[in-house]
Amino acid sequence: MQNKMIHRKGFTLIELLVVISIIGLLSSIVLASVNSARAKARDAKRLADLRQIALAVNFYLDANNHVIGTGPGWWAEINNLCAGWGQIYNQIAPVYIPVVPEDPSSPGSPPQCSGADGFWYYYGAGYIRNGNSLTYSGDYSRFVICSKLESSNTAGYTTIPNPWNGGWTLNYCVGN
Repeated sequence: MQNKMIHRKGFTLIELLVVISIIGLLSSIVLASVNSARAKARDAKRLADLRQIALAVNFYLDANNHVIGTGPGWWAEINNLCAGWGQIYNQIAPVYIPVVPEDPSSPGSPPQCSGADGFWYYYGAGYIRNGNSLTYSGDYSRFVICSKLESSNTAGYTTIPNPWNGGWTLNYCVGN
């Protein structure tokens, strides 16, 4: 009698399932890391945009000696197309900044003429940041430009209740 060993080719179903589950687990870990990196990249762009807009507003104030818009107070979304909102973007672009940047998560210009929650940049004429809040100073040469960051690990991240007393918050502001 000849003892023949039968050689199987391929893998068993259990081996394939184990490998597939390991690949799935690793890919979910990598995907979570990639999403976190994307959020941090969007926050880095927001920080750079806010500084760029603040510089443009300072250039405008130096050249014109008056506040952007038609009066003091909160002027809401910088790219808002509503006529009564001061149209900040028209006052600083293209003279003081080539193009007013939009938030990386912005769906475009705000769809309404009210202080809506969303990923936009917000301008407050006459406001200063006072710890965890915005205070109206009455000094129209003062302003804040605020945004919502996605990562709470960003330096300067602070929950700031919105000045309209609405149900949403901002969490990062720059100003003069």
